[in-house]
Amino acid sequence: MAESGLITFFEVTECGLHKLEKINTLNGKTKNKYNHVSGGLTETINEVAKWVADVGKDSFKNTLPWDADSNPNRERVYCADFFQDEKSGDALFVFCKALENGDDSLNGFVEDAKFGDKAGSVVRVDKQVKGKKLIYAKPMYYWFIPRLGLIASIKFPHSVAATDLITDYFKRCIDNFIPNECKRVTQYQQDAPNGKEVTVKRVRYNDANDNEMTYLFRACKKELNIKNVSLKYLADNITHLVVRDTISYKKEIEEDGLFSFFNKIKKKQPKLKRDQEVEIIEPTRLDEHQLKGIMEVQVEEHVTSGWNNVGFRLNDEDSTKWFNSYVARKHIKLDCIKVCDTYFQAIDVFDCLDAQREKLLVDFEETAKLA
Repeated sequence: MAESGLITFFEVTECGLHKLEKINTLNGKTKNKYNHVSGGLTETINEVAKWVADVGKDSFKNTLPWDADSNPNRERVYCADFFQDEKSGDALFVFCKALENGDDSLNGFVEDAKFGDKAGSVVRVDKQVKGKKLIYAKPMYYWFIPRLGLIASIKFPHSVAATDLITDYFKRCIDNFIPNECKRVTQYQQDAPNGKEVTVKRVRYNDANDNEMTYLFRACKKELNIKNVSLKYLADNITHLVVRDTISYKKEIEEDGLFSFFNKIKKKQPKLKRDQEVEIIEPTRLDEHQLKGIMEVQVEEHVTSGWNNVGFRLNDEDSTKWFNSYVARKHIKLDCIKVCDTYFQAIDVFDCLDAQREKLLVDFEETAKLA
């Protein structure tokens, strides 16, 4: 059975070793600025993939890049599978986000239990099946595109996405396990919250002049300026126009609720008066010329502030994207067999993405050309 996956793109803003610089501001205070020194997304992917493959061959549990006993409340992330395409340099990781509590247990709530019913409303789930200890987890799929400086989450009905956890996963791998000639490590023993004695590792990086550095991996949702994307792709896929405006008592609108900016697009004349914030959603089909004309009107005559904005909807979706910028999200459909009916293999997800690569990345390729 095919599953539809929602793709959300993230721009990698920092990746690699960075040196901290203190900058004086106009109000007499200082702020931190991180300057890139070395390393990048490709190196990070290669190093972490090599480490995961090495430690994971003995036990899946070893792919957790920190000590669970020392950090019982930290959400646990493991790596289940990985594939890298030699031609493009892209990589697809399948991570697993553990569901158990900090005490290494999992609770099941009885569906038809009454509100406030304590007796019999919760069942402790057995962590062993047929003598095998289990880690209950949800898969997470992440696509890494170094050439464009992007990563993307692919969220299926059976999976989850947590990008901050993934960037932290890579940082923990680099800090805790990946050798680097600039790295300085100190260790000492300490009692953990569960009473066990654990080894605490402190990591820092220093350059040849003993200046302190830090490894950073940060990403934020990728927003595209509408002027930099493929007009043909948008025109072919826009199914609705969405216009928001604040109608003052001095502005006139028609009986059907269309207002001044929308009228300019539709070439209609105003008649009635009203004083309120309004939103118009109208089905439409556009060609590239019409779309370009709407964008020109938006830029020249419509100031985006507060409620006021102009946007569109793609492929009859419910979510609105705005012409001034929008978060890039796309869909794929994957029709293949899951591993033990639980998750897709990395190579299967990547093959599906690669087959649609041009369509999925067209906006980012257009932006890269203009950079």
